[in-house]
Amino acid sequence: MTVSEALKNGWRELEQEESRLSGMYDRRILAESGKTVILSISRPAGMRSLYFVASQRSLRQWREVQTRGFNVRIEVGPRPSKPTARIELSSEGFGELFDQLCVEVVSDYVGHPSEEHGADAAWQRISHWLRFFEKTNGGNLSISEQVGLFGELTFLRLCLEKNIPAGRVVSAWQGPSGAAQDFSFDGTSIEVKTTTVSTDTAVKISNISQLDDAGLVALYLVHLSFERREGFGESLPQLIEEITKLIGANLRDKFFSGLLASGYSAVHAHIYVASGYRARSSRYFSVKDGFPRITQSQIDPAVFDVTYSVELAAASTHLVTEEHCFRGIGN
Repeated sequence: MTVSEALKNGWRELEQEESRLSGMYDRRILAESGKTVILSISRPAGMRSLYFVASQRSLRQWREVQTRGFNVRIEVGPRPSKPTARIELSSEGFGELFDQLCVEVVSDYVGHPSEEHGADAAWQRISHWLRFFEKTNGGNLSISEQVGLFGELTFLRLCLEKNIPAGRVVSAWQGPSGAAQDFSFDGTSIEVKTTTVSTDTAVKISNISQLDDAGLVALYLVHLSFERREGFGESLPQLIEEITKLIGANLRDKFFSGLLASGYSAVHAHIYVASGYRARSSRYFSVKDGFPRITQSQIDPAVFDVTYSVELAAASTHLVTEEHCFRGIGN
């Protein structure tokens, strides 16, 4: 039985139990794993949760958190040396996301032979979901965020097609972490800007470091233009599916964690699949002395939260070929 099936069956059995008494109703699942994983449902509210019973050492990284979709609570029971870590649904509107969270967290916990390593992996998974809720508040990506992610992933796929090792490519993708540039390859950084407006010749720079090449071997700005329409072209979920196949099973988890930190969850794929993209153009710029930009060295240290726009027509002398950019990245 898979983790997903165990969770689904366990909660269904709890919901079907006939009882009029108020309180918490529990059911242990996956006992064969040797770990204590308990599903729980409250009566009469019917709110779901799950909890692990583990040693204090195993739960040393865990902390209490609250989001719009789920909460994490650390509870000390009759045996203080064996606290429980409870993950509970905080709003029925996030039921699907909570189900997916639980599948992933429990899979990580029971998938490691030791309780300690399993608990560490489960907490790491929760941390990814915390970033997802910080990014989207549990909702789906805005259109502009979808477009930006599609552009980053288009460049990621191109790197794979250029035979750059998949592990290097996935590790280089820094967009989800909020780094200065979207990709970082051993001193060569790439910032990807994406538009769906055919007349858009300017790009918005969201922080002072984005076009600052200080300390870098090379910095490139990649400008991608797409046509976006309903029922047309390649959708975001289709692009993700193709990349998943290209990178292989060993990198799937790392890639999906990046997607989650970017605000993408497969639970919302039915929304994203409605619109597709077709490439219009791609341009590559070498960002160095003479490129129109603002850098940290040009402004007073007391000035911060700088955003500005660059008219790319003014940077035409910095245009380079795709091949030039990928020679800079190397294999």
